[in-house]
Amino acid sequence: MCEETDFFSKNPGSGLGCFVVHTRPRVEKKAAELASSLGRPVFLPLYEKPQQRRSGRGRVRHYRTRFPLFPGYLFARLTAEDVKNERLRAHVAGMIPVTALEEPVLLRQLQQVKTALEGPYTLEPYEYLKTGATVSVSMGPLKGLEGYVVCHKDRQTFVVQVDLVGRAVSIDVDAALLRVL
Repeated sequence: MCEETDFFSKNPGSGLGCFVVHTRPRVEKKAAELASSLGRPVFLPLYEKPQQRRSGRGRVRHYRTRFPLFPGYLFARLTAEDVKNERLRAHVAGMIPVTALEEPVLLRQLQQVKTALEGPYTLEPYEYLKTGATVSVSMGPLKGLEGYVVCHKDRQTFVVQVDLVGRAVSIDVDAALLRVL
């Protein structure tokens, strides 16, 4: 799941720069909504997490909530005027401009996250890794995705990293589908 408004299509000459938007705590969805209301492309990857809450008389209510996959971050294409927009700035802790050299790498990594979100996979935030074996998925709908293998919860897990924000996402993938690079 993700909130996206054509973030991945590059439109040269449009005056839109690629930004990693570091939001204030727990306002990622609101900041994405405000940027979208300005007509700007936004990518906010979300995952579902089961929740439960006790209601009156001890009953337990089960439900699912959508959380940002990269808490505190969203990705947007903005103009110089958008960066100064007071309504948007109220929800933003900082904006990181993505350079022309970093943009292709960031877009490739975010496209990998988007591909995994569109499949029947369980994604959850994961600790960013600095070491580990680099692998790629050799078959199936995730074919070509590159990441790392780590031991997590007594089994091997495939991890895709987004370097610019220092975050990662774990995906449950059969180890037989992974090939060491």
